[in-house]
Parts: sequence; structure tokens; C-alpha cells
Amino acid sequence: MGRNTGESPSPKQIQAVLFEMAALINRDLELADFYQSIHHLVGVLMPADNLYIAIREPDSDNISFPYHVDEMDPRPEPRSLEQLSDVESSHPTDYVFRTGLPKLLLMHEQENLGLRYDAGTLSIAWLGVPLKNLQQETFGVIAVQVYHGDWVYGEQERDLLVYVSQHISAVLEIKWKNLALAKANHDLRLANESLEAKVAERTLRLESAVSSLAEKHQLLKDSQAELLEQAHAAGMADIAASVLHNIGNLLNNSFVAATHIHEVPIIEWIQKIDKLVAFMNKEQLLVADHPKQASVNGYFQALTQTMSENHHRFESEIEDLNQSLRLIRQLTESQIAVSHNETFYAQTSLKHIVSRVLTVFSTRIESISARTELRFADTTQETLPAYTLKRALSYIIENALDAISAGDAPTLIIHMHRDSHGTRLIIEDNGQGVDAEHLTSVFRLGFSTKGRHGFGLHYAANALRSVGAKLSFESQRRQGSRVTILLPRYQAPTTEKTPGRHTA
Repeated sequence: MGRNTGESPSPKQIQAVLFEMAALINRDLELADFYQSIHHLVGVLMPADNLYIAIREPDSDNISFPYHVDEMDPRPEPRSLEQLSDVESSHPTDYVFRTGLPKLLLMHEQENLGLRYDAGTLSIAWLGVPLKNLQQETFGVIAVQVYHGDWVYGEQERDLLVYVSQHISAVLEIKWKNLALAKANHDLRLANESLEAKVAERTLRLESAVSSLAEKHQLLKDSQAELLEQAHAAGMADIAASVLHNIGNLLNNSFVAATHIHEVPIIEWIQKIDKLVAFMNKEQLLVADHPKQASVNGYFQALTQTMSENHHRFESEIEDLNQSLRLIRQLTESQIAVSHNETFYAQTSLKHIVSRVLTVFSTRIESISARTELRFADTTQETLPAYTLKRALSYIIENALDAISAGDAPTLIIHMHRDSHGTRLIIEDNGQGVDAEHLTSVFRLGFSTKGRHGFGLHYAANALRSVGAKLSFESQRRQGSRVTILLPRYQAPTTEKTPGRHTA
């Protein structure tokens, strides 16, 4: 086992980190961000300030180093894979490629390799494990090494790094499928260019290429469908929590209204009518021989009797209504807790998130010939509630595109700046704007100036509020609108909690 002056990771830490590594497969990360996230998580389990990944190109013996972080040495240049079988006279990276087995080298073993050692400066310990595809073929290597301290990698670190390699391999397999698809298309084009010269031969090759292409395309569709289903499930849970929250608010309003009705002083009114009848009789306001006296007295008596009977009936019905509302409210509150959605936090940049959302609307932006402009103070990688921001921005940008679609020179400007209060993300459009009397209603459930459901801005406000952000709206009729999101500074979630998530 490994030795260190500090404590080894606890089983709880190991479980949390491994869970977060598994979750990375289902997250929409660029390859560079994926490598960086893996590097961070490996560093939680063992010293990993120095880590690199080597990849073997398909159908060749060339290897490159797409990810390389090292405090002593620069990234190695691509080169050919060594063919020697004796590890004592070869590069350690190549040994893992050839054997498909993990390898641990201490400093004295590295010294024995001499000039053939390609991991750079001699280290206290070097550990490399293979990356394998579904056919158990080695297509890559992930390696870590330490230069300082008294740490020596052991069986625990080897096993943990082997587990990490399995998850990296799963994501990279999708990349290889895309490459295979591109290669099949290339082969198909070559076959078409020489079709006239060798019709029969090329026809057979074309059929084979089409068959291979269909299989790869189906694999790609299956992968995409699975990812969409997971995203849909997360989105539905988010919407369900928001809807239940608003149902709870409406039930509270109904409960208050029923209480107010219950407090209406009907008995007091009945007593006042009785006093009025007694007063009229006492003062002989209607003389005894007046032809209307009996009918007036009878009317008042019937009125008070009817009001008294209805009052008792209303009290009973209102109490039943209050009881039903209380039960529904309790049920709603319990379901809010069950359906509460958690927010995924990720190391990314605001510009990256905004660009991904704009890509979703690219076809619509082109259809209305809209000009989009991004102004960002920086593109710093930081901890952000990426999923929540993407969903909220989708509704805000969709609303802005609706506003500018019928105008001249439609323009959408998104810019960001930082101040002492946090980060402000501002979305401006030159659309029709909103009347002043409606400004306080734009975030209310059901409000819309377009005859639609009126859910988007309401959801965006609730979602952003759940992650500590604030949303404001400014607009003038025929002069456009301005939406401002004030984001606090988020802390990276610790691995002692649920990995990769932070409960909003």
C-alpha cells in the first residue's frame, strides 16, 4: 500500500470520488474539460500534481499526449510506439501500451532504464495504467508521478487508477465511433471517385461501407437517445419541483381567502337587523294599521332566519374546505421534498455556457437574420451551476428572440462583468419591450404578452433563486429589454458530499 505523511483517503472519500467519476460520463463536457476533471479527482485520492494521458492513433503506431501537466517537463512531442518487448530497454509508456498491464516504477528502476526513460525527469515514483476499449485493446495510457515528499505509490493507488482508466475509456469510445464514422464517409467518397473505372469492385465495397456506416450510425443514435433521456428526466424533475412549489403558493392563497370568508361577521349583521326591527316597532315607524307593516316585519324575520341558517351551513362548508386545503398543502409540501432537484456544479466558464445555449437557437437566429454579440470580461474557468444556468438562459434567450423577431435589424447582446457584489450576466435586445404597468408581473406564473403559457421567465427566476442568484428585468415600450443575472461566487463542492452536486 502507499505511504504518506498525511492520511490515506477514507472509504467514504473514495466512494464519493468514484461516484463523481462515474457521473462525468453522463455530463456534457468537452474532452479538455473531461481530462481536467479526471485530473482533479485523481488528485483527491493520491498525489497527482503531475499527470499525463497518451493516446495511440487508430490504425497506426503513432502516440500523442493530448493532456500533460508536469511541474518539471514540457509536453512530449508525438512519436512512434516502440516495438521492443523488454521493459528494461524501453519507454515505460510503451510497455503499458504493449502489455496492456499497469506498471509501477520507483526511482532506482527508472535510473536503470537510462536514456530510454521517456516520462521526463526522474521521480520518486511513476505509475501508469492502460486505457482499453470494449474489445480489451489498449488505445491509451494514463500516468502519474511524484517528485517530492515520501509518498510511494502502491496497490491501492494502482487499483484506483485502473478504475479511473475504465471511465476515461468509456467516454473516449464515443470519440472513436465518431472517428470511425468520419473514416467510413471518407472511404465512401474515394469509392465514388473511382466508380467509373471499377464499377463492379467498387459496388461491393460501397455496399460494405454503407452497411458499416449504418451500424455505426445506429450506435451513435442509441448513445444520443440515452443521453437525451437522462437530460429529459432531470428536466422533468426540475419542472415538477417548480410546479409543486407554485401549487403550494396557490393553496396558501386559497386557505387565506377561505379564512377571510369565515371571518365575515354574518352573525353581527343578523343582530343589527334584529335591533333595527325592534327599533322600528318601538318607535312605531310603521304604524299598526299601516298595510305594509306585517309584510315588512315578516320580510325582516325571514331574512334574519335565512341568513342565520346559511351562516351555519357556510361555517360547516368552509371548515370542510379548510381541512381539504390543509391536507392538499401537506401532500404538496411532501412532494416538493421528494421531487426536489439537485444542481450540478462544474468547472466551466460563463462564455462557454452562453455559447452552448446560443448553439441550440442557431437555426432560429439565422432565420430572423439576428445579430448576436458576446462581450465577456474574461473566460476564466470557475465553479458554476452549469445545468441550472443553461435551462434559465434558454428561457431568457427564447423570450428575447420572440421580442426581436418582428423588428428591424434584430440584435441580441450578451455581456458579462465582475464587481464587488459578484458577476453580472446581462442579456439585452432591441425588441418591442414591455409596458411599464407589466414590469412587476413578468416573473409571475402564467403572465405572457404573447398569448402563450407564460412559464419561461417564471421558471428562470425560481431556478436562479434556488442557486443564490438574482434576476432583474428592465424594459421600455419599443426600446427593448434588459435582463440582468447577478451570480454570487460559488465554492467548489467537496468530495465528502454527493459528488459533482450541490443541493440548492
